[in-house]
Amino acid sequence: MTTVDNGPEIQRLEEGNRKERGEDFQDDQMAWDNPQNLRNPVNWSNKRKWTNVVLISLQATLSPMSSSILAVGAQSIAADFALTNIYLPALPVGTYVLGLGLAGACGSAGPTLGAASIGDMFLRRERGKAQSLYALGPTAGPILAPLIGAFVADRTHGWRWLMWVMVIASAVTVLLCLLLLKETYGPFLLQKEAKKSLQSSGDSGDLTLRTKLSVRSLLGCATLRPLQLLFLSPLCTIMSLYMAL
Repeated sequence: MTTVDNGPEIQRLEEGNRKERGEDFQDDQMAWDNPQNLRNPVNWSNKRKWTNVVLISLQATLSPMSSSILAVGAQSIAADFALTNIYLPALPVGTYVLGLGLAGACGSAGPTLGAASIGDMFLRRERGKAQSLYALGPTAGPILAPLIGAFVADRTHGWRWLMWVMVIASAVTVLLCLLLLKETYGPFLLQKEAKKSLQSSGDSGDLTLRTKLSVRSLLGCATLRPLQLLFLSPLCTIMSLYMAL
C-alpha cells in the first residue's frame, strides 16, 4: 500500500497562515508582538470584520451607480427644459463622464481598495463570502442604477431626485464610515503601535521605517501603476471598459 506524504504541503500552508497572522516576518520588518493581538485585523471579532465589509461594499456599489443613474432621466430632462434636440438631454451624463477624473479621485477608494482591506482581515480560506459580497458592487452597481433611477423618476415625476438619492445615500455612507469603518492596513497599524510603545517608555527618538518611501516615489508609483494596470492587464482593461459602458 502506497502512502502519500502531505507533510511539505501542510507545512507550506501553515507557514502561509503564520505570515497572514503576522507571526512570521523578516528581521527588517515590523511585526505584531503577539500573534493573538486583538489590534491585528485578522484577530478582530466577526462583527467588526463584517461591519467593515458591508461599508466598503456600499462604497463599491455607490460609486459606479453614480455614472449611470442619470441616464434614465433623459426624457424628463428634455420635457423639463423643452428640448427638441435628441442629443442635449444626454448632456448631463456627458458632463459627468468628463468629470470622471474628479469622481475617480473622490469615489475610487471603495471599488479599488476593498479587496485589499478584506485580505487584511480574513485568512485565505475565510475570504470567499466577504469577497463575493464586495464584488457585487462594481458589477451590480451599473445594473441596479437604471432600475432604481427609473423607479425614482417615475414616482417623483422629475430627474432632480435622481441626484438627490445619490447625494443622500453617499452622505449616509460617509457618516457611517467615519463612525464605524476601521483601518486595516498592517504597516500603518504597526507604526501606531510602535509610536505608542515609544511614548509609554519615555523614548523621545523618532520612529523611522526602513521601508519608508519619499513623497516623490509614492506619487510616481500612485500615478504610473494604475496606467500600467489599465493598459497591460487584460482583466483590468475589460473591467474598466465594462464599468465605463
